Amino acid sequence: MQSARKPSVSRHYDYTAAMAAEEPRRTGRPPRASIEVVRTMIWYWFVLNTSGWSEYKLEVTFDEKDRRARGLHKGSRWNKYKFGRASPSTKLLHKVDRSFPGTLACYDHPLWTLASEERIEPGRLRQLLELLPPAIVEGVLDRSSPADSPFWVRDGVQARGLISSVLDLHRKPGLGYFAVLAGLLALIHDSLNRQNEVQHFECHVALAYAAIHIHRNVYSETYAWRLESYLLGRWLATEYRSKPLRDVVDAMRQLKSGPQPPWTPRQSSLALGAVSARKEANEHRDKVGFWVVQQLVGTAKKFGVVAP
Repeated sequence: MQSARKPSVSRHYDYTAAMAAEEPRRTGRPPRASIEVVRTMIWYWFVLNTSGWSEYKLEVTFDEKDRRARGLHKGSRWNKYKFGRASPSTKLLHKVDRSFPGTLACYDHPLWTLASEERIEPGRLRQLLELLPPAIVEGVLDRSSPADSPFWVRDGVQARGLISSVLDLHRKPGLGYFAVLAGLLALIHDSLNRQNEVQHFECHVALAYAAIHIHRNVYSETYAWRLESYLLGRWLATEYRSKPLRDVVDAMRQLKSGPQPPWTPRQSSLALGAVSARKEANEHRDKVGFWVVQQLVGTAKKFGVVAP
């Protein structure tokens, strides 16, 4: 009887789970997931830039619960959106989109599904891919493949070529940046489904490259950085079979310090009550992910792994 083949790309540990395992169970609201924090932050800045309004004007205009009449501090709700401390309601999202079309697409973009799910089966992944711009879909998808086949990437197209075509989309106006990240994430999920560890690795190097070279065209790069940092912090839990790829990941795991992430306050704030170990673990993972963003492209070249 043959033993099952070891997957090429697998998860072998999780910083967040390891720290949370030591934390006693507490009642109350659980800490917000990093991906939900950054999703709300980017939506806030997209609305702010699209509208040209101040935070106060947005609060007054889209005041759902008559907060102003009750004497609450101006901008109190929208200030929470700014820092990702609360998520907008479905009602508010649609109300804002009626005034500023396109803002709902920012919040409901396929990017967030691709970024938040650990594994997406091939059929669902193909559906998400087809929601992306035609330039990505036509460059990646083999339309002659059966709808339920996991092998729908075009034959003869190398991973590096696919990644390059996706990165080129950052020059497109509008939500081109979202398309770049969503396209790379779709290729990452495809690499997991087909156990293609080279594609998996190169897509993560491309994420770091995108963060460094594309953010000059992104609304509020201070907060946009956090998405790649979250994704690359999560990537550190990947175990590759190829030694050169493992060596790069191991080098990134050794990072103990680096530049201050742009979304963190320069002065520490007063924390009232016990700080959740899970929250601390999430924040630490995102911070390390930011350091990885700065170092990964150069480290991949240093170890002789060709970067995109």
